[in-house]
Amino acid sequence: MTNKLMMLIALFFSIGIMAQDKLHITGKITGIPNEAKLTLENNFKKVVFQLKDGVLDVEMELTVVPTLVFMMVEHEGKQKYTTFFVGNEAIVLNGSIEDFPNNIKAENSKYDELRYQEHLLTKELNDKIEILSAEARTMIEEGAIRDSVYKMYMNNVEPLGKITKIIREIEQKSADFIKDNINTDYGRYSLRYCLSQFTPEEIREIAPLIDPKYKNTEEVRFVYSIADSNTLEEGDKYYDFIAKDINQKQVRFSDYFKGKYVLLDFSTLHCGYCQEAAPKTAQIADNLKDKLVHITYYAGHDQKDKFKYYSEFKGNKGILLSNKEGRLSPVLAMYRNNSTPDYWLFNLDGKLVMRFEGMQGEDFEEQLRALMK
Repeated sequence: MTNKLMMLIALFFSIGIMAQDKLHITGKITGIPNEAKLTLENNFKKVVFQLKDGVLDVEMELTVVPTLVFMMVEHEGKQKYTTFFVGNEAIVLNGSIEDFPNNIKAENSKYDELRYQEHLLTKELNDKIEILSAEARTMIEEGAIRDSVYKMYMNNVEPLGKITKIIREIEQKSADFIKDNINTDYGRYSLRYCLSQFTPEEIREIAPLIDPKYKNTEEVRFVYSIADSNTLEEGDKYYDFIAKDINQKQVRFSDYFKGKYVLLDFSTLHCGYCQEAAPKTAQIADNLKDKLVHITYYAGHDQKDKFKYYSEFKGNKGILLSNKEGRLSPVLAMYRNNSTPDYWLFNLDGKLVMRFEGMQGEDFEEQLRALMK
């Protein structure tokens, strides 16, 4: 009896020791010079390494699993990347640099199969985009008017551009794929990146399809936040929310409506456009402080050092708010935010005056002044 107990205890500890607590990648990728710099990246973590004759043997500890991991190859000023949907598991990558970005599957992975299936589903369409993009570049090089070429290939209104048509087809295929696989890790993870492809009505159709056992996951709470809200239109009142300020004090968005206009912007430190825009916008808001309260909602993960640094980056001007969910915050869901920077101007009554998506031009201050008259 004692011997059996000791054997069970030994087995228990051996299982614990053997459990995979890191992503471990082995295999061989041909076509990568030994001197090339490779980077494995996820959730702001980076592992920099090199290959010897293409042989892979690298580890990274993933804090959230499963997740998307990026592998970047840099050599002589050129970059190529590939992605995998994996956990802390042992996987094998075999192929060529020519297979980047999507033509390599993580063998032995518990999670990557669906990511690869979606790639195969849209591969032919993505190949067509490559051909059409090359055509467009050639036309411009041969003297065609850039705006005319852009309209021919990328027009976003009817008649749609050649490339835009294919992009819409890809989006529809991906959306259908995710809907069919909503109760998988990959389906729920991917949903957040194609939410803009669904109308609120379609989101409300998807929500009941999700298995109740996932209702407390951040991804599903994010979906429910969309299903329970409508897209804000001009004249609609703001959605209220609770967040933490730079001092980690819990505050309400509605507390800042005190007889002034409110400019709410969604930004993050890891957005190049945000880095360029933040000091300018902070200065504009400072110039308009008699009429305007400027609030930045930090759309990245609530990492205190990044949060503090971003405030300093803005010259400690304005108000900075955040929540621990980062990109999966219900706040971003209610405001349909899927890119940064993103600005929302509300009047004294809390009603939306205008939304400005993307980095704004040199006349941003003049536009705000005109809207606040």
